[in-house]
Amino acid sequence: MDGLPALSGPTDIQAALSYAQPAGEGSIVINATANVPTGQQELTREEFIAATFLSQDFYQFPVSSFGRGLGTGGSVTWATPVSGSVVVGVGGAFRYHRKYDPVAGREQKYNPGEEGRLTAGVDIQLSRVSALSADLSLFVYGTDTAGGVDRFDAGNNASIRMQYLRRVDERTLRITGRFRQQEKSTLPIRSGSGRERQVLPSQGAFRGRYVTPLTDIVSVQVSASGRWYDETAAFERKTLVMIGTGVGIEVGETMEVTPRIEYTAGSFTGLAGSFGFSADL
Repeated sequence: MDGLPALSGPTDIQAALSYAQPAGEGSIVINATANVPTGQQELTREEFIAATFLSQDFYQFPVSSFGRGLGTGGSVTWATPVSGSVVVGVGGAFRYHRKYDPVAGREQKYNPGEEGRLTAGVDIQLSRVSALSADLSLFVYGTDTAGGVDRFDAGNNASIRMQYLRRVDERTLRITGRFRQQEKSTLPIRSGSGRERQVLPSQGAFRGRYVTPLTDIVSVQVSASGRWYDETAAFERKTLVMIGTGVGIEVGETMEVTPRIEYTAGSFTGLAGSFGFSADL
């Protein structure tokens, strides 16, 4: 982006553990996560402005943030069948953040608020080769502070997500849609009154993805998607359409590499390429 300083460096290390335990006819899954602050912290004011643009989620930069301080969290999910074709589940999650210094030269450390999430969902087996799932989530955020003074309250949000999956032999069709309703955010009091502004956008998205094999070790992937973000105090409403393609190449019995390219049109245009690697250990 014109006028912004260069910003580069390693990101934080993120780790996750998962444990599943049968519970009656269903099961309980326990997850634990941690964010270890190894990324670049204490940015200059100019670098912090650049990082603010990187964090705008409609850009979907692969690296959207740098050092964010130590954070730990956990979640518990319980799911059980209610019939031969229907499974329901509920879950909760909590995340804690320690204080850290996002900008160099500040005397007071920034203390992000805690986060909580409640989720309920259902999976329905439509046929031998297809299924439909839906979940509803409520996200609750604590107030960010600095030096014991309230600095920012993101506002809570609710989201709904639906997915249709069809798999025949090695051919897979996946269609997903989601919508998030975002409350207004509360900023510090100025001129004797609190300020509420739409800092984070309500947003929606859909995506279709089809994968089919070409040979025993090579598969082709094509996708089409759309996203929209409502107007906020910082930017106007944005609408984007993306078309992508890629290949999956198996390397041995446990590894796969996936080069991919995607074109974006709409409120802005762009061409992005990526290279993924996965392994089963």
